[in-house]
Amino acid sequence: MTTYLLEKSRIVYRGDQERNYHIFYALLTGAGDGVKKRLQLQQPTQYNYLNSSALVAPDTDDTAHFASALELMGVLGFTDEEQDHILRLVAAVLAIGNVEFAATDANNDSPKVANPAALQTAADLLQVNPTTLESALTHRTTTTSATESFKIALSISQVRLPLFIFIFYVILFRPRTRGTPSARRCTRPCLSSCCA
Repeated sequence: MTTYLLEKSRIVYRGDQERNYHIFYALLTGAGDGVKKRLQLQQPTQYNYLNSSALVAPDTDDTAHFASALELMGVLGFTDEEQDHILRLVAAVLAIGNVEFAATDANNDSPKVANPAALQTAADLLQVNPTTLESALTHRTTTTSATESFKIALSISQVRLPLFIFIFYVILFRPRTRGTPSARRCTRPCLSSCCA
């Protein structure tokens, strides 16, 4: 199975009248108050990934799309817990888009988080330590041998994209259970490959 149709850059960059991925708008308009509170959701205009382009699409019912997405996840055998994890990850992508980075040198290398409150929101949603999340967003680990690995600082333009790609792979390559519980199931959203 290939993922060549996943437009990775669409999350960060879009045309003037283009919307981002529909699940963002569907979640923000279709989720109930309890879900919105638990996922610390805000209005679409408060998310950097959404407020620079069209927020409403003609003839599109985002609330109905959200209900359909939940229904389809159920049909595909995703448990309520797994659906919650996916929604938590989608909310985390939006929260990460609000994290601002500042360069620590003239070459824009080694970016550092400039607004810790936004990082904390994303970390809460991912259930990870904010320092761990900052490192995951700003560095890439390269392994050169079985015993040697090192971290490489990313430039500001390289941060943010990997999490949404990870969510896509989790859904795409999840073992199909046809309603039976998966033998290997995570108990929370994670940044590793244990859910794939």
